[in-house]
Amino acid sequence: MSRSIELSAPAEDLWSLIGDFCDIEDWHPSVSACSLKVSDGAPVRFVTSKDGDEAVHKRTAKEAGISYTYKTARSPLPIENFTATLSIEPFEEPLIMRSARFSSEDPATEQFIAEEIETALSAIKVHFSKLGYPYLLQGKGHASQTLFGSRGRSDDGFWNASAFFRRLCPAAKRSYLY
Repeated sequence: MSRSIELSAPAEDLWSLIGDFCDIEDWHPSVSACSLKVSDGAPVRFVTSKDGDEAVHKRTAKEAGISYTYKTARSPLPIENFTATLSIEPFEEPLIMRSARFSSEDPATEQFIAEEIETALSAIKVHFSKLGYPYLLQGKGHASQTLFGSRGRSDDGFWNASAFFRRLCPAAKRSYLY
């Protein structure tokens, strides 16, 4: 699943505030703390939610100024094989994208992660408005979504977001980190 948001701000400014692996604690509304360690030469972040849950993410790839990808090593959610990317496309109106792939036996988890990704993108927009880009909340920036797959599991066994599940699965009640 993938979601994106277009913002009217310089791409370098946007990335400088969200592109560090632990910047998530500055802009994500569900995150109370983030700490970094290095394991096998790669950064590992320990993200604590406001509910006290902890997720562990190992960065698996990074393209300076453009993106990073991580794999979840531990999560309170019932997920496996979770890999996500945060990236920016430096167009005239930069496009910030979050995408995720995972497997889960719980269809509501798919819905919850889609909502968390949308929440994160909206939080980035609000974060930038508070930092001197007020026009972002006046209709200039907008969220859009791209959904891959159709109904349920794809051929590779991963869950894909779809309008079908988004209507049928209730949202999760707690704020989990993925």
